[in-house]
Amino acid sequence: MKGRGKGAPSARISLRVLVSFITLSIAVLTSISFVLFSYVLFSSTELAGLRAKAEDVSTRLSRALAAPLWNMDAVSYKAVIASELADGALLGIVLRDESGHVIGEIGSFESEAFDVRRKDIFHDRARIGDVSVYVTNRGILKLYNSRIASILEFSWGMSAVIALMLF
Repeated sequence: MKGRGKGAPSARISLRVLVSFITLSIAVLTSISFVLFSYVLFSSTELAGLRAKAEDVSTRLSRALAAPLWNMDAVSYKAVIASELADGALLGIVLRDESGHVIGEIGSFESEAFDVRRKDIFHDRARIGDVSVYVTNRGILKLYNSRIASILEFSWGMSAVIALMLF
């Protein structure tokens, strides 16, 4: 009987440790799954929105720059370009004439470009140039990284609380 009595408490302790380990593992796996799901959902919607923004800006600029480019009014086309760069998602805008020579550019263009949209500029149905819009996803990534950090902090905190409650 003595041997049986001594074995019982260690069996209960190992069972408690096993249950704790399983519970914590489930909590950690759940948080990791949530982070992955969040990443897929967030990235697909936000990046699609960013691509749509690049498309909209390039279309808007191709129309707005037609008259200034046709008249070779550098002050006007630079003002139009500069007004669009107020958006933090835009890295830079390049304006080219019909031969492809750069005649106006504002911002940075290659370093962090997530997407580039190029649209032809027409005046009276004649192609007179094109505009390229460079966008970045750095703002989206910063927001997403802070969300992930918050989720992970919460899940690790909850795991610690569960561990303390089980012991």
